[in-house]
Amino acid sequence: RIIGLQAQTKDSGTASHGHNMQSLLEKNGLKGRVRIIQKKAGTDEVVHVSKWMDNLVMRGADTGIDVILDRLAGVLTYSLDLTYADIGTGNTAPAITDVALTTPTLRALRAYSSVTGASVTLQYFFTDTLLANATYREFATFMDGSSTISTGRIFNHILFPTPYVKTSGIDTTVEVQFTIS
Repeated sequence: RIIGLQAQTKDSGTASHGHNMQSLLEKNGLKGRVRIIQKKAGTDEVVHVSKWMDNLVMRGADTGIDVILDRLAGVLTYSLDLTYADIGTGNTAPAITDVALTTPTLRALRAYSSVTGASVTLQYFFTDTLLANATYREFATFMDGSSTISTGRIFNHILFPTPYVKTSGIDTTVEVQFTIS
Protein backbone atom coordinates (compact mmCIF):
# COMPACT_ATOMS: atom_id res chain seq x y z
CA ARG A 1 0.00 0.00 0.00
CA ILE A 2 1.33 3.41 -0.91
CA ILE A 3 0.55 6.35 1.31
CA GLY A 4 0.66 9.73 -0.33
CA LEU A 5 1.71 13.10 1.03
CA GLN A 6 -1.69 13.57 2.66
CA ALA A 7 -0.70 11.07 5.36
CA GLN A 8 1.77 13.67 6.61
CA THR A 9 -0.85 16.23 7.52
CA LYS A 10 -3.41 16.73 10.21
CA ASP A 11 -7.11 17.18 9.57
CA SER A 12 -9.12 19.24 12.05
CA GLY A 13 -6.82 18.27 14.92
CA THR A 14 -7.32 14.55 14.31
CA ALA A 15 -4.45 12.47 13.02
CA SER A 16 -4.97 11.56 9.40
CA HIS A 17 -3.37 8.16 9.99
CA GLY A 18 -6.65 7.08 11.57
CA HIS A 19 -7.40 4.77 14.42
CA ASN A 20 -6.40 1.48 12.76
CA MET A 21 -2.67 2.04 13.35
CA GLN A 22 -3.37 3.41 16.83
CA SER A 23 -5.43 0.34 17.67
CA LEU A 24 -2.65 -1.87 16.30
CA LEU A 25 -0.08 -0.18 18.55
CA GLU A 26 -2.30 -0.57 21.60
CA LYS A 27 -3.21 -4.21 20.95
CA ASN A 28 0.34 -5.21 20.08
CA GLY A 29 1.59 -3.87 23.32
CA LEU A 30 2.72 -0.30 23.75
CA LYS A 31 2.72 -0.49 27.52
CA GLY A 32 3.89 1.93 30.13
CA ARG A 33 4.65 1.39 33.77
CA VAL A 34 6.04 3.47 36.61
CA ARG A 35 7.74 2.83 39.94
CA ILE A 36 9.07 5.08 42.69
CA ILE A 37 12.57 4.67 44.08
CA GLN A 38 13.25 6.32 47.43
CA LYS A 39 16.82 6.95 48.54
CA LYS A 40 18.32 8.52 51.62
CA ALA A 41 18.87 12.16 50.60
CA GLY A 42 22.24 12.83 49.00
CA THR A 43 23.23 9.14 48.91
CA ASP A 44 22.74 6.03 46.81
CA GLU A 45 21.23 4.15 49.76
CA VAL A 46 17.89 2.76 48.60
CA VAL A 47 15.20 3.01 51.26
CA HIS A 48 12.28 1.61 49.27
CA VAL A 49 11.33 0.65 45.70
CA SER A 50 7.63 0.48 44.92
CA LYS A 51 6.01 -2.20 42.80
CA TRP A 52 5.58 -1.41 39.11
CA MET A 53 2.32 0.42 38.40
CA ASP A 54 0.67 0.50 34.96
CA ASN A 55 0.10 3.92 33.48
CA LEU A 56 -1.93 5.35 30.64
CA VAL A 57 -0.24 6.40 27.40
CA MET A 58 -2.19 9.32 25.98
CA ARG A 59 -4.20 8.95 22.76
CA GLY A 60 -5.44 12.48 22.19
CA ALA A 61 -4.43 14.80 19.38
CA ASP A 62 -0.70 15.63 19.46
CA THR A 63 -0.02 13.49 22.54
CA GLY A 64 1.32 10.00 23.27
CA ILE A 65 0.47 7.44 20.60
CA ASP A 66 -0.65 10.15 18.17
CA VAL A 67 2.86 11.65 18.13
CA ILE A 68 4.47 8.22 17.61
CA LEU A 69 2.26 7.67 14.58
CA ASP A 70 2.96 11.18 13.29
CA ARG A 71 6.69 10.56 13.49
CA LEU A 72 6.32 7.28 11.58
CA ALA A 73 4.42 9.16 8.89
CA GLY A 74 7.08 11.87 8.64
CA VAL A 75 5.17 14.54 10.57
CA LEU A 76 7.92 16.00 12.72
CA THR A 77 6.00 18.65 14.67
CA TYR A 78 6.95 17.18 18.06
CA SER A 79 10.28 15.57 18.99
CA LEU A 80 8.97 12.66 21.10
CA ASP A 81 11.90 13.34 23.48
CA LEU A 82 10.43 12.92 26.99
CA THR A 83 12.74 15.42 28.66
CA TYR A 84 10.51 16.51 31.56
CA ALA A 85 8.10 14.99 34.05
CA ASP A 86 5.63 16.50 36.51
CA ILE A 87 4.51 15.09 39.84
CA GLY A 88 1.36 16.32 41.50
CA THR A 89 -1.28 15.99 44.17
CA GLY A 90 -4.41 15.73 42.01
CA ASN A 91 -6.78 12.83 42.50
CA THR A 92 -8.61 12.72 39.15
CA ALA A 93 -8.38 9.49 37.15
CA PRO A 94 -6.36 9.95 33.94
CA ALA A 95 -8.23 10.15 30.63
CA ILE A 96 -6.69 9.33 27.24
CA THR A 97 -7.17 12.96 26.16
CA ASP A 98 -5.42 14.63 29.13
CA VAL A 99 -3.03 17.46 28.34
CA ALA A 100 -1.61 18.01 31.86
CA LEU A 101 -1.84 16.79 35.43
CA THR A 102 -4.80 17.88 37.53
CA THR A 103 -2.63 19.53 40.20
CA PRO A 104 1.03 19.58 39.14
CA THR A 105 3.46 20.47 41.91
CA LEU A 106 7.02 20.08 40.64
CA ARG A 107 8.82 19.35 37.37
CA ALA A 108 12.03 17.34 36.92
CA LEU A 109 14.43 17.02 34.01
CA ARG A 110 15.12 13.49 32.80
CA ALA A 111 18.17 12.22 34.68
CA TYR A 112 18.70 8.88 32.96
CA SER A 113 17.58 6.94 29.90
CA SER A 114 18.41 3.59 28.34
CA VAL A 115 17.06 1.37 25.60
CA THR A 116 17.22 -2.39 25.99
CA GLY A 117 15.52 -4.58 23.41
CA ALA A 118 11.98 -3.31 22.94
CA SER A 119 11.98 -1.24 26.16
CA VAL A 120 13.04 2.26 27.08
CA THR A 121 13.64 3.19 30.71
CA LEU A 122 13.60 6.81 31.85
CA GLN A 123 14.26 8.26 35.29
CA TYR A 124 13.22 11.61 36.72
CA PHE A 125 14.92 12.77 39.92
CA PHE A 126 13.22 14.94 42.55
CA THR A 127 15.59 16.07 45.33
CA ASP A 128 14.54 16.09 48.96
CA THR A 129 15.07 19.85 49.13
CA LEU A 130 12.81 20.61 46.12
CA LEU A 131 10.04 18.03 46.54
CA ALA A 132 7.97 19.10 49.53
CA ASN A 133 6.78 16.63 52.12
CA ALA A 134 3.28 15.85 50.89
CA THR A 135 1.05 13.14 49.45
CA TYR A 136 1.53 12.76 45.70
CA ARG A 137 -1.03 10.99 43.56
CA GLU A 138 -0.18 11.71 39.93
CA PHE A 139 2.75 11.77 37.52
CA ALA A 140 3.26 12.41 33.78
CA THR A 141 6.05 12.78 31.23
CA PHE A 142 6.19 15.59 28.65
CA MET A 143 7.92 16.17 25.32
CA ASP A 144 9.04 19.54 23.96
CA GLY A 145 8.49 21.41 27.20
CA SER A 146 10.65 23.67 29.32
CA SER A 147 11.42 23.74 33.02
CA THR A 148 8.02 25.40 33.56
CA ILE A 149 5.37 23.01 34.94
CA SER A 150 2.82 21.71 32.40
CA THR A 151 4.66 22.96 29.32
CA GLY A 152 5.08 20.67 26.34
CA ARG A 153 2.95 17.76 25.13
CA ILE A 154 1.94 15.07 27.60
CA PHE A 155 2.92 11.48 26.76
CA ASN A 156 1.68 9.39 29.68
CA HIS A 157 -0.25 9.93 32.91
CA ILE A 158 -0.64 7.81 36.04
CA LEU A 159 -2.76 8.14 39.14
CA PHE A 160 -0.77 6.16 41.70
CA PRO A 161 -2.92 3.25 43.01
CA THR A 162 -1.37 3.92 46.42
CA PRO A 163 -0.51 7.60 46.95
CA TYR A 164 3.17 8.36 47.44
CA VAL A 165 3.80 10.01 50.81
CA LYS A 166 7.08 11.94 50.60
CA THR A 167 8.88 12.43 53.92
CA SER A 168 11.95 14.41 55.04
CA GLY A 169 15.39 13.13 54.13
CA ILE A 170 14.25 11.26 50.99
CA ASP A 171 15.29 11.83 47.38
CA THR A 172 12.67 10.54 44.95
CA THR A 173 13.28 8.98 41.55
CA VAL A 174 10.31 8.12 39.38
CA GLU A 175 11.27 5.44 36.88
CA VAL A 176 9.16 5.04 33.76
CA GLN A 177 9.38 2.13 31.34
CA PHE A 178 7.73 1.82 27.94
CA THR A 179 7.73 -1.53 26.16
CA ILE A 180 6.51 -2.54 22.72
CA SER A 181 5.78 -6.25 22.49
